[in-house]
Amino acid sequence: MSARQAILAALPGTAATLAQQTGYARSFVGRELRNLCRTERAHIGDWARTTGNPAPVYVAGRGQAAPKPAAAKTETQKSREYRARVGRPVRVHEYGVLPAALMAQQRVFALGGVWA
Repeated sequence: MSARQAILAALPGTAATLAQQTGYARSFVGRELRNLCRTERAHIGDWARTTGNPAPVYVAGRGQAAPKPAAAKTETQKSREYRARVGRPVRVHEYGVLPAALMAQQRVFALGGVWA
């Protein structure tokens, strides 16, 4: 049985799950799955949620590819949306600059330099 046939027999699944099932490298399985989609022997039937970008779930046979959903929001994006919704301002240091900038400024003065 060729590698392509083994991958086709293991469908449906994501490239990562099919790589575990077949024993081939994930990059090789992903490349073969894209080739199978180009030749219309497989298609993207769904998208699996992951911690980052969604992963395509490949299905054997011809068909319409499922639309790709938006990527998951980062913690920073969630926090900004929350602050905008609730009306809490972003915390800024009392001098109007970030604490890291103040620390850098203090280091310059401690070394006898001049802050420009």
